[in-house]
Amino acid sequence: MKTKSLSGCLILLVSAFLCLSSAVSADTNAELSALTLRGLTKVYVEVDGIHRDFDKFGLNAEQLKSQIETTLNANGLVVTSQQALLNDANVARLRIKINANENQYRFYHYGVKLELAQKIPTNKNGGYIAETTWTNGQTGVIMPMELRRLGVYAKELVGVFLKDFHSQNPKVAGQTPLNSRL
Repeated sequence: MKTKSLSGCLILLVSAFLCLSSAVSADTNAELSALTLRGLTKVYVEVDGIHRDFDKFGLNAEQLKSQIETTLNANGLVVTSQQALLNDANVARLRIKINANENQYRFYHYGVKLELAQKIPTNKNGGYIAETTWTNGQTGVIMPMELRRLGVYAKELVGVFLKDFHSQNPKVAGQTPLNSRL
């Protein structure tokens, strides 16, 4: 019995450490970045990490991707294809990564992360590197029947992203109907 309670405490301790360390690293880099979303016009959406078995709990990668694309389009961003991502230097990748791992108590430890990678020019010949210029996420523990909430958390992160996007692109925000912004 002591082993189970010790492992439960260890899991909580590791989760707390990960949350605190990600918050500290985000704060230290924030002062080095400014206006990283200004002028962004096109994105390719990628949803990664959702296991097929999660369909039975109401979490589906294609459905989530479609909903997020609709929201982005309604908020002034053009959603493109993967081919456009590969061929157009102005297309950024918005990646939603969802990880969920079941523990011995049948709960899931999860992480939901949203990151935007933009192409940074390196020379006059069209060369570039892709770098993450915006990121946000959350972690926690959830019961299996609540796994569909991970999609809700991803959509909430998209709302935070759009708030930052609109603050840096006020003309786009002004053209977007107020009820479709978030």
